[in-house]
Formats: sequence, structure tokens, C-alpha cells
Amino acid sequence: GSLLAGPVTLSSFFAGTPNCSEVFDPNVLYDESADRFVVGVDGGSTDYCVAATAGANPLGTWYGYGFVANFGDAFFDYPHAGVGVEAIFMGSNNYLPGGAFEGRVFAMNKAQLYAGSTLTIVTHSTGGNSTPQPANLHGVSNGSFPGTGPHYIMTEVFDGANHSVWRWTDPFGTDDFVNRGDLDLNAFTGVTAGFPVDVPQSGGLNLQANDWRGLDNEYRDGFLWLTGTISCDPGGGTVNCIRWAKIDPTVPSIVDAGVFASSGEHRFFPDLAVNDSGDMAIGYTKSSASSFPSVYVSGRKSGDAAGTVQTEILMKAGEKAYSGFDSAPHRWGDYTGMTIDPDGRTFWYLGEYSKITTSTFADWGTYIGSFTYPDTTIFTDGFESGDASAWSATVP
Repeated sequence: GSLLAGPVTLSSFFAGTPNCSEVFDPNVLYDESADRFVVGVDGGSTDYCVAATAGANPLGTWYGYGFVANFGDAFFDYPHAGVGVEAIFMGSNNYLPGGAFEGRVFAMNKAQLYAGSTLTIVTHSTGGNSTPQPANLHGVSNGSFPGTGPHYIMTEVFDGANHSVWRWTDPFGTDDFVNRGDLDLNAFTGVTAGFPVDVPQSGGLNLQANDWRGLDNEYRDGFLWLTGTISCDPGGGTVNCIRWAKIDPTVPSIVDAGVFASSGEHRFFPDLAVNDSGDMAIGYTKSSASSFPSVYVSGRKSGDAAGTVQTEILMKAGEKAYSGFDSAPHRWGDYTGMTIDPDGRTFWYLGEYSKITTSTFADWGTYIGSFTYPDTTIFTDGFESGDASAWSATVP
């Protein structure tokens, strides 16, 4: 819970890097295999700005880069990066003049990035397949971090059902980039995805739940894990629901997937991670007509029944009805962050909740919590703004 540095604005962090002052959509990675930190961010919808630590200490020297990413004079948007074997991979949505669209992926040479030398970048189009999410590799702690092999990227047709698996082999050599096929999550789960709906909250105006794009792509022990928001009807009317999936990218095929929801309650903006034992944890915002937007976590042990998650746990309760500087439905999030500690056991989650503040801008706060999966208990340490608190809860 101790503040070690900052806060530092991303525009000042990238000061001196061309086109990196008007920044948004940040992404922070930790490369377990190299003990390095990486920060990537959208530079004014034209450039990608990326920096990596020169060593293991994020308070030390960083090497910064910027490169043009808006091919065809597109609006470069929503960049998400993942750690690979030989590269840091990034995918983005690109909105072209005249209303056309293109997904695009990039590979940044990791050895050069970490050495602060001239950076080699290779790029490909995914055509109309949107929101490319490169796999983010994990597994050093249990010896499962891959030493070689292709990198996998998930995209979607943006119909709420079909996600595609792309294989990228040797990007700085033979450079073989191919779509391996589509996977229908509607058919597998038996739940037809609806477009996310506006979210109610107690005593306030509705919030946005954005859309049904994939929000994650985590690699663990040869499998990809992803999650996103859809709308569904659990029996009492349409609400926003969390969907997750475990993918074997080599076939490709869906190994397991599920949707969890409850009547009258909306869950949205999820993110997940997986530990050394194959146990998954997922965090998200939950809100309803009788509650404020709050931070929750759930998850599943590797041996749990297929398609299921355990009883959710409240991590941080919302404090008031959210009101923003925009008109209703108010913008909320776009994404949150769940990640696994280098110990391969501890999960960390950063979520958003409605907070009593003195701001005239927006009444929100971020909350960071950590937790593990012992036999039947999740022990959680949470903190916000340097104030430490702790709680624990038992799950069935």
C-alpha cells in the first residue's frame, strides 16, 4: 500500500517522444521471462508510444519509443499489448476515412526494446476482424513460459458470438501470419449474446457498458483465456452479463466457457487472470437499481464444474450515485485490470467504483486488491490512495 513514486502523467513520462503528448488508452505489462516492465499508450490517435525498463527496477531508466500506427490516415484506437517470446505484440482498431474499418497488429522486437537500440517493427492487417488482443504470456514460476513457438492473437467478427484465432510465427524472419479459424461462443455456452445495455444505479442516471468486444487474452500452460461483457436474460429480464472462455489455440477449439448473471444485477468491464494451478480469477464492476457501482471478484478452481464460477466477493462497495461531466448514460471504464503476480499464485485486480469526492468532474475511484486461492478461502488485502485495509471471505 505504500506509494513508491509518482503519480506521473503519461504525457510527461513520454516527454520528448514525438506525438506522445495527447495520450490515452494506456497498457502496462510485466515480462516474467526478462524481469522487465513495459508501458504502451495511444499517442493522439496517430502514434503508438512504448517504453521498457533498462533493468528490473521500474524506478530506474526507461527506453522510450514512438512510431506511426494509423495506416491509411486512420483513427488509431484501443491499443492492447501482450508479452511474447521474441516480441511485444500490440493490436488496435483503426477507423479509416469514409467509415471503413481495419484491425491491425504489430510486433516490436523485444531484445531491441530492452536494449534501447533501434526498434524493428512488423505489422499486419486483420481486415474486418476487430479488437486484436495479443496473448500475454505467463508461466515462469512453474516452468511453463514458452521458449519458442508462434504467438496467438484473438480477434472478433463483432457479432457477439464469433472470435477468431490468429497464429503469428517468426515475425522477424519468415513472418507467417494466418487466421486459424472462428469459434462460436454462443453455440458453446448456449447463451445468445445481446449487445450490452445501459446500466442502472441507485439514485442516479444510467451508465454505459460499452460493447461486446473481447477485453483480455491471457496465456497459461498452452491455453488462451478471454472475457467480455454481453447482455443476456437470466430469467428476470435483460441485464449485462460476464462471459469467459478457455481456448486451445492449436486446433483451435473452445475447451471451456461460461456466462454468469443474476436478475436485476448488471456486471460489466471484466478482466481475468490464471494462476500456476490453472485457477482463474475475474474482476468487474457490478451495479443495479438498488446499489452503487462496486468492485467485485469471482473465479473458478481448475477442478470446478465446467462453465461455472464460484460465489462472487465484494472487494469495494460503491459510495454514491455516479455523476460525470458527460451526459447520461455516463461513460464508465472501458476496461479494468486483473493480473497474476510473478509468484504464480497471487492475483492483483484494479477496479473502478463510485466514490464520494470533492471533484466537479466525476465521482469515481480506483481500488487495488490482491488475493489467492488456498483450499476454500480467498484472503484479500486491498488499498486505495495509500490507505491500507484488509479483509477476508470464505467461498463455498
